[in-house]
Amino acid sequence: MNIELRHLRYFVAVAEEASFTAAAHRVHVAQQVLSTQIRQLEAAVGTQLLRRTSRGVLLTPAGTAFLDAARSTLAGLERGVAAAVNASRAVAGRLAVGSSVAAAGKTRTRLLTAFAGAYPAVELELVTFDLSAPAAGLLDHRTDVALIRPPVDAPGIKLAVVEEEARVFVLPEGHPLASRDVLELADVAGMPWVAAALSAICPCARAPSRPVARTATDTVRATG
Repeated sequence: MNIELRHLRYFVAVAEEASFTAAAHRVHVAQQVLSTQIRQLEAAVGTQLLRRTSRGVLLTPAGTAFLDAARSTLAGLERGVAAAVNASRAVAGRLAVGSSVAAAGKTRTRLLTAFAGAYPAVELELVTFDLSAPAAGLLDHRTDVALIRPPVDAPGIKLAVVEEEARVFVLPEGHPLASRDVLELADVAGMPWVAAALSAICPCARAPSRPVARTATDTVRATG
């Protein structure tokens, strides 16, 4: 039995169009070529599959039974081709993602969840860094990509903004800078930071404070 895929495609086209002329246009071949291919298919199967009438082309009982098998074969082939293409394009491997403690939150969860959904074959390793490592492992290549808060300016690091939000300083009441309306980052350079340890989240008391919101890249303004 010598049945090729073109025989199946041509047969399905004729069966669905109920016309050799329309089917020939559909599969982009001459009608004579189409008729020849259908005769070859019927010879290979060993029985008549299509019958010409004054109203068009009808399926014989054998043709009706064969149509389901032909459609199933073609659909299976399309699925196989799609699976092969997807497999060839699949990205696999391991990605180390650095994250500053100052950059944690819903944005990180959203981005990592979306990435895992798009690239399920990639193993994600999340590494968290404290404020003493603002580049979150990029400088010493411990991470491949990182979620950080600027400013981070170093050779070989390319920044892309994924989300913007207000920058806030929390200062105790009575602090020399608490009465200032505008603060530059340089004003707080060298001051100690209060941060939770990486291994635990520690409850802490909040001192009375004045919230501060960003008004420029490196400038914050006191509000309240």
